[in-house]
Amino acid sequence: VYKRQMQEGTLPPINKSVSDIAGPEAVSFDVESRKYFDLKRWECICRPQYSSSCGITTVVACWNYLFSVQGNGQLPCLTVPEALKMLGYQQEIKKIPFFDIAINHNIMKWFRRLCELHKVKGEARIYWKNTMTDVKSIDMLGSYMKDIRNENKSFIYHCYKHYLTPIGYEVTPVSYTH
Repeated sequence: VYKRQMQEGTLPPINKSVSDIAGPEAVSFDVESRKYFDLKRWECICRPQYSSSCGITTVVACWNYLFSVQGNGQLPCLTVPEALKMLGYQQEIKKIPFFDIAINHNIMKWFRRLCELHKVKGEARIYWKNTMTDVKSIDMLGSYMKDIRNENKSFIYHCYKHYLTPIGYEVTPVSYTH
């Protein structure tokens, strides 16, 4: 989900290799170039989570990050129960069939509807799907590493009927090289 459209990106350039840096600076440089953690994104993750509510929970977390005072906006924070009522789910949370309704189409629809109700401009779309594009995963990794640092963008990761809100990244080597 985004406030603005995605821009094309590549892996962030690293001008020095770790072997060019001596002493304690080498460890610091290596960690800073490989890891990113966004505390605001982490603070916007909804707690507690209800059983099978990962879809709506991630929508609310992204919305709060983009538009609430807890994140980068000016509006009051939303809770999952408040968002569900706004979206027309009046029944008890335990009785909502999240497992059946949390599909990509609904996730995007919920985000757009919350934006409409609060009169804010936002868009939701699929950022990348391996089967939909000629773009290679390594190129999307670089784009993600750039875009996760953009306070006008938020992400929902979907994998096998589970949704989560990424809050950063850690690039780890595939094998030991030193």
